[in-house]
Amino acid sequence: MSQVTFLLMFVALVFVNTLSIFAQQNPIQIENARTDGASNNWQIRGTVAAWNREIEGYASKTSVNLGETISFHVSVNPTQLFKIEIYRMGWYGGYGGRLVY
Repeated sequence: MSQVTFLLMFVALVFVNTLSIFAQQNPIQIENARTDGASNNWQIRGTVAAWNREIEGYASKTSVNLGETISFHVSVNPTQLFKIEIYRMGWYGGYGGRLVY
């Protein structure tokens, strides 16, 4: 095998491996491509708003990473049961969020 042939084979191998690396999606791209739980129900609409402050709340953080914790502080008046739904914001086929809890 000549040095030129070897060099061409080496360059071709490096090129193919480089393409393979670029073709792999990163974890954010993989997450944003998911469609399970994708929904635009995370958007607050006027028909479901608490106009008389029947329920108010906030989160202890604006964002958390995998393994981190977040607390939710909720006040209701009058006392009543409530449901919390947690959405991850992202592309999700244009829905803008995915229900995760």
